[in-house]
Amino acid sequence: MKQLLMRHLFLLLFLTSIGLTACDTDPDPTVQCDFDQKAMLANYADSLIVPDLEQMRIGAIFLNGVAQAFVSAPSPDMLVEVQVSFGAFVTAYKRASVYGFGPGMINGMPFRNRFNTYPTDTASIEANVTAATTSVAAVTDDEVGLNAIAYLIFGPIGSGSVEAAALYSDPARGQYLLALTQELLDRSTEIRNGWDTYRETFVNTTGVADGSPIALLVNELNLDFETTKNYGFKVPLGKYNGGVILPTKVELYHSRHSMMAAKAHMAALRDVYNGTGANDGPGLYEYLVCLKAGEDADGLLADAIDDSFQAIMDAMEQVPDPLDATIVGNKPVVETAHDRLQQLVPLFKSEMPSALGVRISYQDTDGD
Repeated sequence: MKQLLMRHLFLLLFLTSIGLTACDTDPDPTVQCDFDQKAMLANYADSLIVPDLEQMRIGAIFLNGVAQAFVSAPSPDMLVEVQVSFGAFVTAYKRASVYGFGPGMINGMPFRNRFNTYPTDTASIEANVTAATTSVAAVTDDEVGLNAIAYLIFGPIGSGSVEAAALYSDPARGQYLLALTQELLDRSTEIRNGWDTYRETFVNTTGVADGSPIALLVNELNLDFETTKNYGFKVPLGKYNGGVILPTKVELYHSRHSMMAAKAHMAALRDVYNGTGANDGPGLYEYLVCLKAGEDADGLLADAIDDSFQAIMDAMEQVPDPLDATIVGNKPVVETAHDRLQQLVPLFKSEMPSALGVRISYQDTDGD
């Protein structure tokens, strides 16, 4: 009898353990491989984030300095120098725009909102110039940043450097330009310096819970990617309004540098995904490889995402600037680039976060 009771007790314990296991329907997938999250976060901080933010700060210093020299003595040649410095800053910004968390938040929003809202509100900019505005702290996002500066230094579409420089006979125009470049410098400096203290928190906080560095990075990668996909391509192609193209809605419309910016952005996002920076350390790619995420006859999810980035970049190479003119004259090549961007979404926004155990917590209404 005692042996029978012991067998019943053992069976009860066994069935209970099965029940507990079955109830655990949301296991942490990151325990499935021996991956050093801290080493990955350190690589991101030291090889990518801090160097990229420093380059953005340096770019803002040069842009602001050249703008000051131009405003003090406006000339077409000096305006060209401002335009060149602006292009360099755009490239630096595109490498850093994904870091819109931690110190990269401005008034609770990623700094890209302040730096790169488009289309810019040219009527309000002209009103600000007329009012001799010298502080932009209270000015809305569509009156500041890269697109507003592009309007001021390149002028209305069709302007050359002579026509654009002539507008600076009004000193108030120069003062508004300097207010914009100074804000970029001040904000870039604040964000960069903020990482001097935030780095330790970033590197030493492992796990994938909401608000963790890994979760923040995955979310910002997706949000930053979708910013280009939706506003850089989907809106101008008319995919929100029945197919009526809106070429003037492209990014950096007045500088005609839309595709230059888009290409720089995709290259930067691919580097972040791969963890490729000053040093070639572990990134999300290696993490997915460790997890063997999506492993099937077609290969790993990690490689599928990287291949998709390459397909996007290849398609973008076929789209010349100015993008607004290409949408009008050769829409199919722009459609192809958009299609390639769209094909990455399920891999990047669904399969990758799922494999990593990260929840996509930002809200969008574009239906992907």
